[in-house]
Formats: sequence, structure tokens, C-alpha cells
Amino acid sequence: MKIFTMKLRGLMLLVGAISVFMLAEPGFAGGSASGTALYGDWPASNVNSNNLNVAPDTQINASNVTTLVNVDPTNALGMIAFDPTMTSLAGVDSAPVVADGIVYVARGGGKVSAYYANGPNVGHPVVGYVETQLTDEDGNPDLFDSSPVITKNAIYMAGRRMHKLDRFTGAELAVHLYNDDINLTSHSGPAQITGSQLMVADDLIIYGTAFNIEASGGLDALLLYPYAHGEIIAFRQSDLSIAWHIDLPSIGPDGKPLPNGQSYGSGMGTFGGFGVDNARKLVFAAIGNQYSDVSQPCFATNTCPVGPLSDSLVAIDYRTGKVVWFYQYTANDAWGSAGLDVGANGKKDLDVHAHPQIFSINLIPGVNLSKIDLVGARAKDGTYRIFTRDQIPGHVFPIAQVQFEPAATFGDGAIQTDPPIKDGIMYIGSTALVKDPSTDPAYFQTLPGYTMGRHTSLDLLGSVVEANDPFGRFAAFQYGTTTLRAIDLRQLIYFGMGRLLQGKKIPVCGIDANLINPNVDMVGNPTCDGLLPNNIVKWTTTLKPFIPLAASGFTYDNGVLIMGNILGFVDFINAQNGALLPMTLVPQPISMFPGAEFLAPLGFQGNVVLGGVAAVNGYLYVPVGIAVGHEGAVSPNPLFAFGGLAIFKLP
Repeated sequence: MKIFTMKLRGLMLLVGAISVFMLAEPGFAGGSASGTALYGDWPASNVNSNNLNVAPDTQINASNVTTLVNVDPTNALGMIAFDPTMTSLAGVDSAPVVADGIVYVARGGGKVSAYYANGPNVGHPVVGYVETQLTDEDGNPDLFDSSPVITKNAIYMAGRRMHKLDRFTGAELAVHLYNDDINLTSHSGPAQITGSQLMVADDLIIYGTAFNIEASGGLDALLLYPYAHGEIIAFRQSDLSIAWHIDLPSIGPDGKPLPNGQSYGSGMGTFGGFGVDNARKLVFAAIGNQYSDVSQPCFATNTCPVGPLSDSLVAIDYRTGKVVWFYQYTANDAWGSAGLDVGANGKKDLDVHAHPQIFSINLIPGVNLSKIDLVGARAKDGTYRIFTRDQIPGHVFPIAQVQFEPAATFGDGAIQTDPPIKDGIMYIGSTALVKDPSTDPAYFQTLPGYTMGRHTSLDLLGSVVEANDPFGRFAAFQYGTTTLRAIDLRQLIYFGMGRLLQGKKIPVCGIDANLINPNVDMVGNPTCDGLLPNNIVKWTTTLKPFIPLAASGFTYDNGVLIMGNILGFVDFINAQNGALLPMTLVPQPISMFPGAEFLAPLGFQGNVVLGGVAAVNGYLYVPVGIAVGHEGAVSPNPLFAFGGLAIFKLP
């Protein structure tokens, strides 16, 4: 007993040297009498406000997943809510949400649809629910490429405006054009407002705005850059009035607004979502990079000052909207106007493009006194970093950090999806190029150092494909790979603590030793140091060419990892060993969409699975299609305005 006590005391002192000890783990999903809390089996994009991508389902497992069948045996392709005329913009590239036997999907053309989620009427529209056409400030269909969130009585949805709907009828109860309140110019065309996933925090709805102009180019983008300020906005659930908002480029190094209305510039959008710690009243946000403005003299010399919240993880007191602490992943990262000063080299545009993940670990298994409460987030620089949730402002640092792949900006970056976390294991997928001589084109073999098993940035892959392939950079996804690893978080945190005590504060390299080029930052300094010990990685597998794009691309369900991907499939991986299970779902539309013949050589079957797959009570809900505004689209795109929802079940 004495030896155990001494060990526990020593461990507690070690934790205390690194962070303030934690409070109790907060609760998350579940209804409330007031209806303000998240409600239902799957009420938000990554299940709930801890964003761990773990399904509440208790039925699907590694033994029976191969028996999944279409809910409609007369429709072998499994598609419902499919619009063959493409007039209603039915594409769904966000995760469905589920409550009380109803599945809700946000359709690209400004509608939230409701279908029976199970039972004899599964897949049919809910009786009495009306698909209200939600519009933007100009009266046009609003554009949705994120998920709704559900409370006991309402659905909340954001596009260019914030919308509150009655959960049972679909009627619009309130609407708010936040542009006018926070002095954002109301843009159209290349400055289309995009935004984050929504999240509930007590009686608030938290939303982050961003702009897609960095991918659009043209004179309009150059002129509108100064106005494209990222904002985080808290709406009151009752009437959608604004409780507070943060202009991210105006925050200084002390976490407070700069004096006299000053700003570092524009950008710093929130492309991911939010994690919520209800006990501490904190909301965690992942922030994108600052934009550069060609109208400023510093642009020519690449010396424009970059604000501290660019490429950062930020903790905010959601009662007041005050920044509590923040950590910048990549300094001096300014994306040029319309991308004019940045090449596809993986060294800029390194957004923290994530949904912050809220979890706890007992450092001594089974001993609650050793529990620490953590927040983790991936980034386009190829790193995943873990922080204790209590930090001293100005002295914030991660307790553990790993760089899994070279930095990449193509798609959503080197780590394209939020990893599921279950029972102390993190299942993280990273994206890079690994040679496969059986399928890769000959010109890849001319790449420097391109030999079997070596990794390189997806940006390099995209650049090579763009220069050599008539289908452009989009074709790169058939050659890239997803390297999936099962990481023991407790061992990773032990290792991270040891590195901190040695004064090592840059990420360890989680990639293999065969990296093509040393990974360095924008001024040539190494971005990782040493290799991750083998005892931290439970297993590693390479999935080719299965590349998910959505933030919620992986779902964990009873020992199975479910992954939708850009090739239009849903695949299943055994979480015990990383083996690909002999089961693939192909939720395709009845006919190919116009122009699909040009993508057929790339392996496209006529659709894509970008949103996360929801698994509830033995059913899978698969979002299908690209809606609008994705990858720089600036208006409803006829080529990609297709898709819908597919449902599969256990027999």
C-alpha cells in the first residue's frame, strides 16, 4: 500500500508540474425540460459536443456488419431523397442527425428533410413535417454543407443566415442575418460565406463564420479580402438574437480585442466545429489562417503581421465570449489574396481544420484520482495535439503532440478527419502518397526519392497530378492513401510528459523513417523531432485509395470503424487489428449525374460520401453527394448538386 501511495503521489506531482489538476468530466448529450441541451441519439455532426465520433449504437459489430442490407429491397442502390432532375439541390455532404426515430438531413439547396429512421416506414418522409425552403438575405435558397443540431423541440441550421425550425413540423420559428449585426459586408459570388458546424452550449448556439474566397481567385476575391473576417457568434436559442461575438483578427496577444478597433487583417475563419466543456463553461474552437491583403505594402515582402489566433486552438468562456487561452499551431501563416503568393507546397494555409475533441484519461487505470481532462485537435500541418483544459494564459502548451504526415493543404490537410476515440484508443487516419506500382502512373516514379512505402505530402501528389493528368488535382485522390493508426492515448501522454520535462516542445514524428523530404516549417526549421515509440501504436494499416474528406469521416461502432470516402463507398475496418472487413456499401444514385463520364476513369461511381455516417440502433444513415460551396464552389454547381440519403440495416 505504501509503495502504491508513493507512486500515486509522484504521478500527481508530475501532472501538477504540467497543468492545473482537473475538475469532474462534464456530461454531454441528453434532453432537458427546457429543451436547450442537445437531444437525441445523434444530435450533432460528430454525435455530440465531445466530438469523439463514437456511435451510441449497440447492435452493429464486427461479426454482423457484413450482413447489412438496404432498407428497401426493391432499390438495390439504397438511395432515398434522390433528386434526378437536380432542381432542388438534394446533395448531402454533412452527417445526418437522429432523434426519436427520425433522421434529419440538411440538403444543399436550403432544406432540412426529415425521414422515419426505423420501423415499417423507414426512409419515408415524416407525416406532418414540411420541408420549408430556407432562404438567404437575397431570397435565394440558403446553402447548407454542415449538419443541423437538435434540441428537444427545435432544429438549428446555419447557412448565410441562422435558422430555427420546429423539430416536429419543420416550420421556421426564427431567422437571423448575422452579417448586419457584426458589420460583415453581405457578400455573394466568390466571397460566399461558409461556416462551421453548430454546437449547443447551455442556452446558446455557437457558430463560426468563414469565407471561401481564398480558393476562388479573380478580381472580386482581391477586392473582398479586407472584409472577410472570421467571427465566432453565440446566438440565444430562444429568438436567435446575438449574445456575443468575437472578431477573430482583432484579438491581440493577451486574448483581448486590440484598442481603437485595430485588426491584423482578415481571414481566421472557423471551418470545423466546437467542443464544449459544460463544467468549466468553455467552448473550444479551431481557427483557420489569416489572409494576406495585396493592398498593403507588407504583402510584397511577405512581412504582414499575423495575428495570434491564426491557425490556433482557442478556449472561450461561452457565458461572456471572452478568450480564456489559446495556442497557435503555425506562426506567420498568411494565405495570399486568391492564393497568389502561395504555391501548393504544404507550407502555408495550415488551418486548424478540426472539431476540438473533449475526453479524459486515468493515468493510472481504474484510479479516478489520476484522471486528467483533455482537449485535442488535428491540423493541416499534419499534427494532432492534446492539451489539458485548464491552462495559464500566456504559458499554454500541449501535453502531447505528434506529427503523423507532412503538412498538406490539399483537400482538408494531412489529417483530413477527426479521429474516433474510444476506451483510451485514438483511431487516427492521415493522408499521404505511398507508391503502389500496380496502380500508380509511370510519371510518379520520376518523383525524387519515390520508392515503395515512402510518404510525401498530399500537396506534392496534387501538384504532380495537376501537371500530368487531364483530370487535374482532383484526380490525386485515387493515388493517395489513408494510413490508419490505433494510438494508445495513455502511453502517448506518458511519453509527452517525459518530453516536456526534458524541455522538448515540438512534435514527435509519428511517421515512418522513410519520409521523402524532412518536414520543415516556412523558415526551414524541423517541425518534428524523433520517432514515436512503438509501444504507443497498437497497429497501423494502409487503406488505398480510400480517402475520406469530411471532418467526421470515421465512425466507431462496437469494434468497427466505418469510413465513407470520396470514391462513393462505405468501408469497414476491424478496430482490433486494422483489417479491412469483407464488406463495402455502394450508396449510389439510380443514374450517373451529367459529366460523370469524365470522372469514371478515376473510380467515381457517380457519387461521393463526404459527410459522416451515423449509426443508430442497427441502422446506418449515409449522406451522399456534394451539395454546394464545397472546395471553392461559389454558387449552386449543377455538376455536384445531386445526392441524398441512403439507409442500411441489419437483416
